Amino acid sequence: MPADDGRKRVVIEGVSPEIDGGRFPVKRTVGESVTVEADIFTDGHDALAAVLLYKNEGDETWTEVPMSFLLNDRWSAQFQVDKVGRYHYTLQAWVDTFQTWRRDMVKRIRAATDADVDYLVGVQLVEDAAGRATLPDRNRLQRWAEALRTSSRAAALDEEMSLLMARYPDRRFQTNYPKELPVTVDRERARYSAWYEFFPR
Repeated sequence: MPADDGRKRVVIEGVSPEIDGGRFPVKRTVGESVTVEADIFTDGHDALAAVLLYKNEGDETWTEVPMSFLLNDRWSAQFQVDKVGRYHYTLQAWVDTFQTWRRDMVKRIRAATDADVDYLVGVQLVEDAAGRATLPDRNRLQRWAEALRTSSRAAALDEEMSLLMARYPDRRFQTNYPKELPVTVDRERARYSAWYEFFPR
């Protein structure tokens, strides 16, 4: 049985741009952007989160850019290339358990069907995130957990808490796109070199 026990439920496919399965690089010039789209989905109706990761070949670490939902399972993000050479990019996505809980809580509160047990689920999610957070965010999350423990509707609907929770998601069962796709970046004048070949020098 795989270590994730079937809990890696997100699928990433239809990545664009991806030339011949990643065999050939996308081409850009310095200062341009690379817009990346993908179909990202899961079974059921859980909320998802996804990031685009990119780095220059000389970088040791990846830079993450949150992806935005478009429509029909399509997500998008972009990054700018500011150095000559080669870049790589890839994707990661996961089920966002907190945003799923919050979305459902909004519906329950509006329908006046929220119960104490619903808030306790939120308490556990926020306390888990506090364990991943750094100070002073950890203290802020712990205060929100205590507010939720009192079945506070205001805490459950608090947009500030939602934004803070997005910084510390549970990504243990994230799906990693299996390819690192290449981008070749040239100087700006390289874009016009073929055009100049038509004229005598």
